[in-house]
Amino acid sequence: MDNWVASSLLALVCFGLWGFFPKLATHYLTPQSAIIYEIAGVMLAGIPTLYLVGRKLEETITLKQGIGIVLALVALLLFTT
Repeated sequence: MDNWVASSLLALVCFGLWGFFPKLATHYLTPQSAIIYEIAGVMLAGIPTLYLVGRKLEETITLKQGIGIVLALVALLLFTT
């Protein structure tokens, strides 16, 4: 099996579990609490991983990308309540 196939299957399983566990959690928590805990878990796993891998922003953000980021954050704030 090629290396990319194994990586793709692993990603498929991880994304499936990522959607399944919050569904189970909403039986015991409110959906808002489940999302907060999911975000906290992603940050706890993601920040150390990025630090260990040493990822850095290799290119500068253009004006269009900056506007897109700001609009995405505004939509997040407006439509999550």
